[in-house]
Amino acid sequence: NQDVDQYCPNRGNLTPPTPLPSQGRGESNAPLLAGDRSFSEELGERSTKQYWDADYPFLLNADDPGMGKSASFLAAVCASGIKSVVLIAPKTVADDTWCGTNGEIHRCLPNAKIVRGLDKTLTASPASRLTFYVLHYEELLKSEAIATLATHSFDCLCLDEIHFIKKRAGQQEGSLRREALKDLRQAAGAAIGLTGTPLINELAEPMSLLQTLSNDA
Repeated sequence: NQDVDQYCPNRGNLTPPTPLPSQGRGESNAPLLAGDRSFSEELGERSTKQYWDADYPFLLNADDPGMGKSASFLAAVCASGIKSVVLIAPKTVADDTWCGTNGEIHRCLPNAKIVRGLDKTLTASPASRLTFYVLHYEELLKSEAIATLATHSFDCLCLDEIHFIKKRAGQQEGSLRREALKDLRQAAGAAIGLTGTPLINELAEPMSLLQTLSNDA
């Protein structure tokens, strides 16, 4: 695959997973990291939890800090051959860790395109090559703009530091951010959550994250 070779010239002997759809949900039932176990082992996914249903494949990677979650995610994106990723993170993480000159995307996938910010995402041309549309969680409060974004389909929704949107038992149903993510999740072919923060203070918290990633499956 020339696209994979272009973005991952050193991918070695990784076995690529089944490609995700290029036009959003419903065109493929393949999970984000489908493929044989050697691919998962190569990515070091020792404590990654993987789930999927017929329409909304999803994955939660809650490994310890420093275990390569970001690099594993980018390797999976690269090997899957997908073209469009909406990535949401806290603002400083979005600006520095993902979009910075020495950030993860530039370092691991130097030929990928980065579109930073909700306004630029809405006016960007359709992705003809691997493109990351990077937002931060506060931008989810722009309900009209998010509703417009959700009318477009994209291959993958990545929620970095996903513990930011967890819900505790007794908390009022939904928040503006969680409601916005429901709309975006329906537009995405697959979803992945990344966090190195311990999740289980009470069962409701990790369950709320799985519900968001799975579109309440």
